[in-house]
Amino acid sequence: MKAFLAAVLSAATCFALAPTVVGQCFAPYQYVGNFVSAWDLIVADFNHDGFPDIAVAVANTESPKYEGNLDIILGNGDGTFQPVVHYKAAFGAQGLAAGDFNNDGNLDVIVVGNPPAGGDEGADVFLGNGDGTFRHGSRGAGQVQQLSTVVVGDFNGDGNLDAVLAPWFANHISALFGNGDGTMRGPFLISPGSYRPSALLAADLNGDGKLDIVTVNAQGVGKGVSIYLGNGDGTFSFNGAYATSSGGGFGAVAGDFNEDGKIDLAVAGLGADVFLGNGDGTFQRFTDYPAGFVPTDIKIGDFNGDHHLDLAMNQDFGLVSVLIGNGDGTFQTAIVSSNSPPDALHFAVGDFNLDGRPDLALADISLGVAVELNTGHCP
Repeated sequence: MKAFLAAVLSAATCFALAPTVVGQCFAPYQYVGNFVSAWDLIVADFNHDGFPDIAVAVANTESPKYEGNLDIILGNGDGTFQPVVHYKAAFGAQGLAAGDFNNDGNLDVIVVGNPPAGGDEGADVFLGNGDGTFRHGSRGAGQVQQLSTVVVGDFNGDGNLDAVLAPWFANHISALFGNGDGTMRGPFLISPGSYRPSALLAADLNGDGKLDIVTVNAQGVGKGVSIYLGNGDGTFSFNGAYATSSGGGFGAVAGDFNEDGKIDLAVAGLGADVFLGNGDGTFQRFTDYPAGFVPTDIKIGDFNGDHHLDLAMNQDFGLVSVLIGNGDGTFQTAIVSSNSPPDALHFAVGDFNLDGRPDLALADISLGVAVELNTGHCP
């Protein structure tokens, strides 16, 4: 997978170079957990201490069996972290999400990966004990291969947490419906005609109180993002596809970038492709904001403290770009920092030292998880 992404990024680099400015929104990275094959990560408070923690999907691609891990790194609230705790997880773990699957008030984690042919180990639910430790809850997803991404929410309106997941480059997305006790049923096919999704996003795009799904489709497909409006009963209606600057993408975020009360989208294409929302689940044509090199992930946050949403992107070349939002749906020239791990594909945002400024945690597939603290000097 890494080799494939590298080839795509290398081919696109000649088109991605663009005007940027050099800056240091974040301090040089420090590793907080050292292990091979950290693929993706999320930030949440797993032990109820008010400090953000990190959960990591570890693919273990060096293992002959591709046995994956869920790694938990608890935060101390001052930018330092406790030792990594490992849990055996879905084979070739690549994606994860947090939520309360058994309704006990503690955060749980679902991990998805790539089981061997004929296996049923594509998704693992780990139930949180409320103190930062976990126990294995359920395993499933049927015989679904090469799961790469997952999002969670109550998609069928029964009050229990569900999951929507996507196999890497397959032409469908599926759902696991939660039973409210940490177990899941399914998978149920919910979109047989999608365009090889590489990432998912769940949000209420049309303001009807029902969660919708955005698929970010594979580079070169031509249909960059697809919109599926939720019907509230676990089914979805296709609501159109939109081209991106790269014909696909590697991630997306939702937020109100022009502060009109309607959800907008930003997609990691050749740079940041910003789609302003019409409030009904449709979007205007994107505006592309160059970010240096082709980004491999994109996240949202107020990185300079001006109360407008900004965008951060990782570029897998030891670079992180920040695009400062103007609050009207436009963004300033990308600020590029060259102080990131060279083999990071995905990252997450959290205030790890509780100074009110969002920091970054990056999953480096060669060396583990690194943290970059916000310097407070992002223009």
